[in-house]
Amino acid sequence: MGHANRSLEIILGAVVVSAVIFFGAMLLNGRPANGSGDGLVIYAVFGNADGVDPGSVVKMSGVPVGRVVGSRLESPYYDAIVEIRLNPGMSLPDDSTAKVSFGSLLGGNFIELEPGGSTTMMLPEHYIEDTSDAVNLVDLISTAVFSAGATSAE
Repeated sequence: MGHANRSLEIILGAVVVSAVIFFGAMLLNGRPANGSGDGLVIYAVFGNADGVDPGSVVKMSGVPVGRVVGSRLESPYYDAIVEIRLNPGMSLPDDSTAKVSFGSLLGGNFIELEPGGSTTMMLPEHYIEDTSDAVNLVDLISTAVFSAGATSAE
């Protein structure tokens, strides 16, 4: 009886390990490793890039067009510089804008690009400085609650 239990444990362990490998591969499918792959690399300058991490999706009109490769803090103004790799063949007008958008309560933030009207396209390592920062959900809710309380008290 002990031998049968041991065999069952081994089989269940192998199934669990296989499932973890399968779902891990599904999660990473299509996600290039940091710094690798083709496509235009650009930068976006934010005052607050909270929730945007390497691997975060970059979208335009709701369609994924790239990924966040990395981010860094730049002195002397302590801006968040987010490095973006666009999909191969993707180009943007040089007056395009970027904003950090709220994904969902379960998902992280993502970067939404809005194309400009210029006929000149971005060159590699272009900096987008016309950006909108991340909105802190907790700050937004507390502002709404406290401003509603102040209005009802008057």
